[in-house]
Amino acid sequence: MTEEDFRNFIEAISNDIINWDKIKFVMDSGGVTYADTGILTSDEAVEVPEINHAKFISGANLCINMKDPSMVKPFYNPPGARGEDTFLSTCLGDRKVLRVPCYTFHDGFSTYNHLLEGVLPTHLNFISADSDKIIDRFYNACIGWIRYKPLLLYITQRENYEGKIQEMREKLSLTLPQVCQYFGRREFVNILTELNKYDRDVEKHYNDFIRMQSIWETLMEFEEVKKLENDWRSV
Repeated sequence: MTEEDFRNFIEAISNDIINWDKIKFVMDSGGVTYADTGILTSDEAVEVPEINHAKFISGANLCINMKDPSMVKPFYNPPGARGEDTFLSTCLGDRKVLRVPCYTFHDGFSTYNHLLEGVLPTHLNFISADSDKIIDRFYNACIGWIRYKPLLLYITQRENYEGKIQEMREKLSLTLPQVCQYFGRREFVNILTELNKYDRDVEKHYNDFIRMQSIWETLMEFEEVKKLENDWRSV
């Protein structure tokens, strides 16, 4: 597979975490990046700016302030998709979101057995693309990403939605034959099928997303009433 083919494929399925610039950087650095010591040693938390109607958060090391449950927003995903943290990020326009000095090491296959003893690798072991376990994980991740991207675009870039979806279709039509050949798996063509399906259902998923928030607010109001009743009884 050429770098151009891989770039087009990544750009088609890209999201707030997975995009070509980051993938290229990680590939060039051998898979390891290091924490920004300026952030780690600073006593000041950095507030996350709102970009494209979203305040970026990462579900892997997300902390939620539970002192006031009414301030908490619920998770949502389209059926079978990934990205509940991303959709939560689109609900945080009036919330204070802080970037905290905490980094994670994602060991998806439990191949680094000494992490819990504080031993961190300076390079990552080579991962062969001919492993069924690895191909399955990558395929499932691609399906999960493509299922949530239409709704994300609909929420954050609705004025450009149709053009963005068409651009994704064109890039996937161009690159999926190469991806199928590279991995030896015909099922990668399902990525385009899933894109078309979730594009057709995007308004339904958006309405579910809004309805879910309304239901959550009703539940929070009910919990607040119960709390007031309990406080009154204790007086």
